[in-house]
Amino acid sequence: MAEEINLTVQHLLIDDEIPSKNEFKSIEKTFPYIKQHPNNPTYYTINTELTKKYFWLYARYGSPNPRPDNVLNIANFENEKNPRTENMVEQKQQLFVLYDLEDNLLYLSNIKQKGFIADLLKEKIEKEVSIKDIYKDIDEFYKIISSVEKISFTSVKRDLFSKFNNLNQVLADNYGMEEPEEFSIEAKYHRPLSQKIKNAINGLRNDEGIDKVIIRGLDDQGFDKIFNSGTFVQKISFTLDKNENGLWSDIEVKAKILEKLGLKDD
Repeated sequence: MAEEINLTVQHLLIDDEIPSKNEFKSIEKTFPYIKQHPNNPTYYTINTELTKKYFWLYARYGSPNPRPDNVLNIANFENEKNPRTENMVEQKQQLFVLYDLEDNLLYLSNIKQKGFIADLLKEKIEKEVSIKDIYKDIDEFYKIISSVEKISFTSVKRDLFSKFNNLNQVLADNYGMEEPEEFSIEAKYHRPLSQKIKNAINGLRNDEGIDKVIIRGLDDQGFDKIFNSGTFVQKISFTLDKNENGLWSDIEVKAKILEKLGLKDD
């Protein structure tokens, strides 16, 4: 029977920067992980894959409790002793995670596991990790933030770089570098949101030669908020059949996500 899978789009930061492929190279392909809880830890079995285009993580997990003493035998509707011992865990829950290295977007199948993913990456990479909600509506974003902290964008317009004539000449003379086809700019601020800043942001968003405008702001409580102009959806959804054990195939789920995102597997 087919069931729906929903993945929420998030913004991943490692040491307060957008991560590259190198950040994920230290993570093993297969490993167990225990998330500690008082009296009832969660046991994960994790598989990962890293390609030029994405980082993929699949986890099955479960906890020892609850574990009833008896189970119902549906063949005769009689209660029988639970065959699962205290040292066994049924990993009936699944988690699918994909980080798109091209668009710098994180996709999570269970938003409640966001804190776990951040803690796991922090432990494996040994750097600070944060996962933030993304706003795709600029007016909604403006209502939330009180100050602008950072604006970054990618320019594909060659004449914008050409305005920096001195820098262009130094790169050509000293390093033999030609004018780039694409370059990125990151501007850091700590300024209250004003109409002047809004006008500048709207100018960037409306410029056909500028792509991937990302804005970080703070709300009144000092929490980071992210706007990403390259994000047109906040969720992706699809349906897949589960197997006889009531689980999705991780291979089929990954293939469907890659298809949805227009990414080809290496």
